[in-house]
Amino acid sequence: MGDPTEAGISSGENLTETSSETSFSESIGDIIPEDLPTGFEMFESDSIVPEGFEWCTCDLTEEECCAKVCDLLMDGEQKQGRGRSIKIHTTDYLRWSCCPPGYLPGLHVGIWDCSSRQLVAFVAAIPVTVRLMEESSRMARICYKVLRSDFRDRIPLKIICNEVIRRIRLSNIQWVISAKPTREPVSMAFPMWQRPLNSNKLFKIGTFQNSVMTLPEIVEFYELPRSPDIRGFKGMNVAHVRALTGLLYTYLQKFNLAPEFTEDDVKHWFLPRADLLHSYVNVTPNGEIIGFCSFITLRQPQQDRMLKLAFSFYNFTVGMPLQQLMRDAIIIARENQCDSFFVYKIMSNASFLTELRFFPSGWHIQYNGLEGLRSLDMDRIGLVLL
Repeated sequence: MGDPTEAGISSGENLTETSSETSFSESIGDIIPEDLPTGFEMFESDSIVPEGFEWCTCDLTEEECCAKVCDLLMDGEQKQGRGRSIKIHTTDYLRWSCCPPGYLPGLHVGIWDCSSRQLVAFVAAIPVTVRLMEESSRMARICYKVLRSDFRDRIPLKIICNEVIRRIRLSNIQWVISAKPTREPVSMAFPMWQRPLNSNKLFKIGTFQNSVMTLPEIVEFYELPRSPDIRGFKGMNVAHVRALTGLLYTYLQKFNLAPEFTEDDVKHWFLPRADLLHSYVNVTPNGEIIGFCSFITLRQPQQDRMLKLAFSFYNFTVGMPLQQLMRDAIIIARENQCDSFFVYKIMSNASFLTELRFFPSGWHIQYNGLEGLRSLDMDRIGLVLL
């Protein structure tokens, strides 16, 4: 996921100064290139693109459009460089991350090449409600920013970033936030820790090395119980949404930076989705939820093999150790054929990292747009930006 600061968007830029009631539809033109795939709609803008290209909005509810965006994202992952890991973006993941309740389709902006009839750039933003200290603010989170590699000498990435910022301003949203992976422990960059789940596979393809232990010793060191140990540990379902919404609200109050979830948000962000989103609750015999954990899964090609990676999302407990709950989450991830489990060192996650045999991955996740909170400790951050 891209960082708007790299393309000339000021981090934490205040967007209220040019707010307007203008709607996106007022800028739609009658430019309809031939063979335009389903889900793309041309529009005119004050932002100028080079001749032969047109602005378009991308309707991610349409399968053809969604597939073309995924192809573009894969191109960007493969050729962006900087040592970043390549992840496979599925249409399910794209819709989950870009189409939450209240999303604005006009903030899914692309550039269309009329001659080759292909999508060459894409930026997506979603509205989010975030509490900073005691005050809640409506923000726009940049989810994706990508430009096809062979067009980078013809189209400045700054153009498309400025266009989505213009549209955010028209929506009367005040702040823009984003996240990006980095190797450097810079300001507002939080360490990513990992734990091998299939150490034998990771060792053999060279993504995990240990100069002290042999492979049999590594396998034994990271061995996990065969099944979860907690009684009442089960998959989340729609019957848990109302109670979970209240518990999440209470839990997130302990942090100085945290999202605010409605029941509709909880349904979207946490109800399980096959081979993508995994959410579990710990329920007492009388039906009370005393624990919740969630993680997403993505695939990453590595040499001639495919890795399945789990990324921790939101987790909390009521009256029980978080370490106990997360051990069962890791076991479930292994049962889902995940090869490695990743956790950001934010919220209360530091409490279980050492005991559950996590280690620093060498990567950080840098939050942009919130530089005023540079002095905030990692355990006061309750916002997860995947």
